[in-house]
Amino acid sequence: MGLREAKTGQMMHRAWSRADLVQSAAWLKRMNAQGHDVYIRPAGEHGLVLVDDLKPQALERMKAAGFAPAATLETSPGHYQAWVKLADQPLSDEVRRMAAQGLAEQYGGNLNSADPHRYGRLAGFTNQQPQHTRDDGRQPYVLAHDCPGQVATATPAYLKRIEQTLEAAERAHRQERQAQRGRERDGPGRGR
Repeated sequence: MGLREAKTGQMMHRAWSRADLVQSAAWLKRMNAQGHDVYIRPAGEHGLVLVDDLKPQALERMKAAGFAPAATLETSPGHYQAWVKLADQPLSDEVRRMAAQGLAEQYGGNLNSADPHRYGRLAGFTNQQPQHTRDDGRQPYVLAHDCPGQVATATPAYLKRIEQTLEAAERAHRQERQAQRGRERDGPGRGR
């Protein structure tokens, strides 16, 4: 759980269980009413990525391509966050980073938010960003839409491409290290 302070913008991080979160709901509501934003993300290793700042058309394209979100939240009118479940088992940070960046790039999400440790907004609380203030002076609520919790059907092939890319990068890195060691071993003027 994360709570961004209204005045300083600093994030307070808390590792809470589901029971802790439920027990702290009244406190979170008070903090939200005082202008703090309330965020959440899975703890530990997992198989989810967040794609932030999506438009409704992008969500439809994602679903059609087999990347139906496990959870979709409307963070302000016409702006969505999608938690895409890539696998039931935990994935490395690097795989999740590449997956989040690829999905954000493909579907017009926020690339700055394509990070494996990114928080998403917690439904039921208000989005305190000033640009989303309504005409009546109130902030919009974060609304949960579809939340099936399923692994996206296109992810096995997507994860295979990511793994191949990572393996190729590791091979290239190993070859460069070997070449560098060879240059260091030979030194200047050797072999003449």
